[in-house]
Amino acid sequence: MKKIFYILFIMLFTSFCSFASAKVNIAYINADKVFNNFSTWNNFVKKIEQHSIKVRDIVTKKEKDIEKIWFKIKKMRDNKQDTNKISVLEKDFKEKNIKLQKYVQYQKKQMDIKYINIKGQIQGKITKIINKIAKNEKLDIVINTNSVSFNSYVVYLNNRVDITDKVIEILNKEKMNLKLLIDVNGDGNE
Repeated sequence: MKKIFYILFIMLFTSFCSFASAKVNIAYINADKVFNNFSTWNNFVKKIEQHSIKVRDIVTKKEKDIEKIWFKIKKMRDNKQDTNKISVLEKDFKEKNIKLQKYVQYQKKQMDIKYINIKGQIQGKITKIINKIAKNEKLDIVINTNSVSFNSYVVYLNNRVDITDKVIEILNKEKMNLKLLIDVNGDGNE
């Protein structure tokens, strides 16, 4: 058993030594910087924010309408009015609350799906550009140094191997046609 471990150790050590002596060309990229400097991404984020504001305005209006029904119910109860009318209003109150909750859930889900889809398309485009640069510059490894999406623990990097600005330059030259297709009136009840 010891001989097997010894042989494996020798093989791994030999492989490591031959790899370590080979010249490896390494570059890095800051993916967060790429996204933050990509105009198409920034325009998409603005559209998502505008959409969120429209949805919030619709929700606020619906909440006010529901609140009016609640105050009407409360007033009718205080005045000991017809319980049948109160029951009808309570039913309407509950239905509108449920409908509003569905609307909010639907809108959030649609925005999340769109965000993931668009980000995935852009990540795919960035990966193609990185591959192209890596092949042109005969790079062996490209490391992502700073990203929320990917953990990277790099202690030191020389700026001469930073290809982030090259990726941003190419990415901004290549237009991407991305559209925000979320209907603010969609409520998930289709």
